[in-house]
Amino acid sequence: MSSLLRRPIAVLAVIAFSAGAPLLSAQSASAATTPVPTGLAQTAAAPTSVTMSWAAVAKAPKYRLQVSTTSSMAGATYHRYSGTTGAVSGLHAGTTYYVKIRVITSTGGNLSAYSTAVKASTSLATPTGLTVTSASGGAASLAWAAVTGAPAYRIQLAKTPTMSGATYHRFQDTEGSVAGLDADTTYYAKVRVITASGVNLSDYSPAVKISTPAKPTPLTIASWNVRCANCYAGTNTELPWTGRRDAVVQNIKSHQPDVIGIQEASQGWLKQGGKKVELSQFEDLRNRLRAAGTSYDVTDLDRNNCVKSTTPSSCKYKDQGASQGTRVFFNAATVEKVSSGSKMLPRCSGCNERYVAWGIFIQKSTGQKFFFADAHLEPGGDKYTVRKSQGLAMMAEVLARNVDDLPAFVVGDFNSTRYFSPTNAPYDAVVSHGFVDPLGQIYKSPKVSSLATAETRIRANYDSFNNFDRTVSKNAPDQNGSDIDYVFTTPMRTLSWETVLNLDANDKQAGIIPSDHNMLLVKVQLP
Repeated sequence: MSSLLRRPIAVLAVIAFSAGAPLLSAQSASAATTPVPTGLAQTAAAPTSVTMSWAAVAKAPKYRLQVSTTSSMAGATYHRYSGTTGAVSGLHAGTTYYVKIRVITSTGGNLSAYSTAVKASTSLATPTGLTVTSASGGAASLAWAAVTGAPAYRIQLAKTPTMSGATYHRFQDTEGSVAGLDADTTYYAKVRVITASGVNLSDYSPAVKISTPAKPTPLTIASWNVRCANCYAGTNTELPWTGRRDAVVQNIKSHQPDVIGIQEASQGWLKQGGKKVELSQFEDLRNRLRAAGTSYDVTDLDRNNCVKSTTPSSCKYKDQGASQGTRVFFNAATVEKVSSGSKMLPRCSGCNERYVAWGIFIQKSTGQKFFFADAHLEPGGDKYTVRKSQGLAMMAEVLARNVDDLPAFVVGDFNSTRYFSPTNAPYDAVVSHGFVDPLGQIYKSPKVSSLATAETRIRANYDSFNNFDRTVSKNAPDQNGSDIDYVFTTPMRTLSWETVLNLDANDKQAGIIPSDHNMLLVKVQLP
């Protein structure tokens, strides 16, 4: 009897064990099939709390955050949430925590594995000592005191003290520059600590004021061979100096170059009614520019390098800085002359004296100094050798006079194009000394090289020599003209290049043609 009773009990025990097995398997299957939450990230911080967010898992009853100060999750605390965000409180200020998340049942049973841990940090001290270390027309540099444990910083920048319309800029170090600012504008800046991913870890500091200076005025440089008064030959539409000098004055006045290298403004006396008058061409040009209401002057008004510089008769040599028809004109309203001089270049037998005239100036709007040189080299297809020696001597003088390595310009009529053989020697002499051709000319090609610096090109495809023809030779709009006149710069921003021409609707020179050369006009920003 007792053995019969024991058999049903054994059967029941087996039945009870079998019935329990499916329940455990269902729970394990649920945990294995519920996805691990993704997108866990910190969204806010306070001194004793962090706020986290994550992507929703479909049909998830609840979520549990595991929070620890170590990546091993030792000593973790646990926090339940029904939604996809949650604040964890009771933390220590300025501390990094490790956080994981999993899906759980409404009663706390695990439905998924934990996610990979992410870092979260409670807030740090607000940065102090924010200062403006420099400000230019387009940028400002700031610095501030380091905050211990700060992963990164964010600068808030706005044009109003309310910080409306602010922009934001991240930095790893305790200093940084913000570019793209407007000139002559007041800005306000604040700094705060953030995580590497951009979460705020401190309040913003008090604002500091940034005042950007006015945008520097571009410097305008020009070169122009104005055709000597006593060279009149009646070529094509050529008029004598008396018939075209007002057009020369108007061209200079309308374009207002700060400094212009003039060639062929002769030191010889002008003729009037067939008789000489005691007035040189460059003096006549200066006087007429002033009479037209401008402030142009010449670096040196001496006609000749003689003790009595007004006449070459019975000349007793003395270096007066005279340079025949190669003269440097400057707008005294915009630039100030510091010093000037000239040097005679090598000459060929029976040839005219050729000079390089130079000057050091200060741009009044910026207070920046710069160096300027102007030269007129020997013409003629058979004068390659002398032009080469003149170009080298010119550059030797430039280097000798620009002792402070100022931003510099070399301009002039070199009487040599890129098609000359065996080389364009004067051009090569200049660029081999670190100067830049803003047009990026290529030897024996009208194409523009990658070294070109002119940001805007206006009629740069026209030749610089027009020979008093109504039709000026030109190449395709995206190419360079064939020039014998040049403007070179040391490396600097070149805003524009213009070959100055007064053209009608038919692409012909209109009105009085001022000279057989076109004025070259270049706008730059001094570095």
